[in-house]
Amino acid sequence: MGRRRSQMKGTIVTCLSELVEKRYGRKVWTEALRLAGLRPGSIFLPSADVDDAVVRNLFAAAAEAGHLTPTELAEAFGDAWINDYAPTATPGAISWPFRGWPTGWPAPAPVSYTHLRA
Repeated sequence: MGRRRSQMKGTIVTCLSELVEKRYGRKVWTEALRLAGLRPGSIFLPSADVDDAVVRNLFAAAAEAGHLTPTELAEAFGDAWINDYAPTATPGAISWPFRGWPTGWPAPAPVSYTHLRA
């Protein structure tokens, strides 16, 4: 019996793609997919299991394509997750902290929640 590969949910990639396209443009997201070795237009269903290595590569590629440091991308991701993505996701589908934050990536910085939208 082989060792099971570590996975996370596609909702992480969905949030990342929305963040990158919204803040940095579709061209940057397409370049991130290319740099990560994925086809342009690749889609990740939120409920799908995605190999950790794919997600780590995609985060690294998105940072490179957007000319961001890993910390800058992690902070932008944390902000987008809390303020944009999670409030519109299916209730109960997302919990924090979520399993599978890419190993070696800094955790999103603490956010002042006084600005959360109702």
